[in-house]
Amino acid sequence: MLVFPPQTEEVYRVVAQDVQYGYNFRCLAGIFDKTCPHLSILRESIFAFLGLLGAALAIWYWARRLASQFWPKSADAGLERAILRSVPAVLAVAFLLTAAWGVYSAIPFTPGGPKDAVLNVITERKAIAQVGLSPTARQLSAMRETVEVLILPTNVMNIMAGLLAAVAVSLACLLPRAKSPADIAPASRWERRGPVLIFLILVTAFAMAPVSIPQFIGSVGLLGLFLMCATAILSQLSALSSRYEIPFLFLLSCWMLLLSWSGINNDHIVETGAVSSKGESVASSANRSFNELLAEWYESRPDRNRYVSPKRYPLYIVAAQGGGIYAAYDTARVLGVLQDRCAAFGSHTFAISGVSGGSVGASVFVSLLKLKAPTTDPARCKDQTKPNSELFADGGSLANRASQILDHDLLSPLISGLLFGDVLQSVLPRDFPVFDRARALDRSLESAFDTPTDLASGGPTSMLAPPKNPLRNSFASHWHAKAQWPALLLNTTDVRSGERRIMAPFDFGRDPQKMLPVSGNGELANIKLSTAAFLSARFPWVTPSAWFRDKSGNITYLVDGGYYDNSGLVTAQELMAAIKTSDLKDKVEPKLIILTGAPGAVDPIGGLHEPLDPIRAMLNSWGTRPVEAIRSADQTLNISPDAANTVRILRLHGLLYNLPLGWRLSGGTVDLISVEDPLPGQCRGDGNATDKTNVFDADCLLKDLEKELL
Repeated sequence: MLVFPPQTEEVYRVVAQDVQYGYNFRCLAGIFDKTCPHLSILRESIFAFLGLLGAALAIWYWARRLASQFWPKSADAGLERAILRSVPAVLAVAFLLTAAWGVYSAIPFTPGGPKDAVLNVITERKAIAQVGLSPTARQLSAMRETVEVLILPTNVMNIMAGLLAAVAVSLACLLPRAKSPADIAPASRWERRGPVLIFLILVTAFAMAPVSIPQFIGSVGLLGLFLMCATAILSQLSALSSRYEIPFLFLLSCWMLLLSWSGINNDHIVETGAVSSKGESVASSANRSFNELLAEWYESRPDRNRYVSPKRYPLYIVAAQGGGIYAAYDTARVLGVLQDRCAAFGSHTFAISGVSGGSVGASVFVSLLKLKAPTTDPARCKDQTKPNSELFADGGSLANRASQILDHDLLSPLISGLLFGDVLQSVLPRDFPVFDRARALDRSLESAFDTPTDLASGGPTSMLAPPKNPLRNSFASHWHAKAQWPALLLNTTDVRSGERRIMAPFDFGRDPQKMLPVSGNGELANIKLSTAAFLSARFPWVTPSAWFRDKSGNITYLVDGGYYDNSGLVTAQELMAAIKTSDLKDKVEPKLIILTGAPGAVDPIGGLHEPLDPIRAMLNSWGTRPVEAIRSADQTLNISPDAANTVRILRLHGLLYNLPLGWRLSGGTVDLISVEDPLPGQCRGDGNATDKTNVFDADCLLKDLEKELL
């Protein structure tokens, strides 16, 4: 937990890179002043350090109390006494050393190493985005220094790891000097009851403020608080077991297993009750044929008269692959840049088929696009000689707004719900949905949409303060046939059948029962857009499966759409097939845009082949399915010269290190993802992104849009 998961490494980078961004002594006096631009930086770092130190000391303290219960009375038991005396200190020191190793392991690499050439590409692209197509040598040099400081906080992370290691060594010297466990007085009433009381107070606080308080503390601080409480409570239960010779820990485990098996305390019911905004209702969409909706959509396009036969109207369908927060950020950011540069892009995009993080990013993009004034006569793509920074500096950039929303800490509310609310729920004999950690995740995204942060000044901005937050509104009302923004097709997986279930505002395809909520599954009629997005992002163990009752009263369990298809292509291709067989097949030209990650390196296989190879094969084949689906779509849909560029594949490469599958991004990772933003004038020759080492797929898509959007 402290070392291996990529999200853990990303949290360490969050602390280190944010400290490096905002190191400023003048702010130290205002640590708890919200006007301080570096408040979150210093606060989270301090809570992280105190949380780890407090957890280590709690492990030592309560381990000593347990050792006192087993302290041998015989004078001949010298070795046993030495072990009992040293084990608590060893556990505490090992905990801090593990954290120190985790911080050190999170350092991507040192500049000048084998990936130094990648830094050159990053430097050039960021300079082009900032100043234009021909940055000077001085500008490139200055940008290189900025990239190394902001993306690679090597010095800060080395200091953090060294500090934790130094504290561990200090504890190794000091803790053994404490008095013997045999001399410890019995636990006081406060020591016996205090940890439970503190845990319940924390659970209550997090339930009442599921976003603000966890974000104030931070993920590492929350982990430290939980370990302090859990160590104390479990130690007390162990002491009671020894005193009364009753296995309380075993009985508690059996009780929790019984409740989980029965399902009576499953609090992960889908939250409903959203208020619909203007738009079509579920019923009105369900009662209309797909042909009718598509025809109305086409007739309401403001620029359709520009496309005279034989030229057909470009209709884009986007497939956004899963991948947690990095996929969400990439989806919202890339689509936002395309919209910023080509105002007609949103009205030409009919639907986005999203999975997991791709669904979240697509929901943010669509919500932002809804808030913009409708474009009655969308202009051509903007001047391609201007850098992105110049076009996006007016405060109206969708790409920048999406970045500000998804830069927020979505992980801490989820962690607090997992470690506190859901832990308490696991011992209660009935369900309390207020403890559901998935709801905390929903609210964190809604809150981020309400109050995005101006990253330049660190203060709040009002540019995204709409009267109504689209993420809180009903999913069913997010789209109507005359909308100048795309519909959302959010993919989930049915736990019992293993089939794909799609959150969609209309019905298409051969199996209407796969469509939610238009198929009449009553409880989902008023589901919020944020809830629908995260229903598609319920990946293993981090977020729980969700359940609801259909119109027949049967319970359906839904998990991440990536279990079935992590690319979103199955749904996107079904929609393309429906369009190609519709009455408008001769008037519209459907094109598929695929947002995906680049294939990763193949890990070497270790030992234990007989027991582990089946598991390895299953997991690896799951990861390669999107690659095969994309290859198949490319070969099938681009099969003839007339169909050239029907499929555009935009690969996110994950430069320097593996991108985290979680809900928090560091500033450096944000910069790495934004490096692959579409840049004008970069795609050369036939539009192949491999023409230059610093050209990415999105550059060539932007070039194609310039030609297609008249």
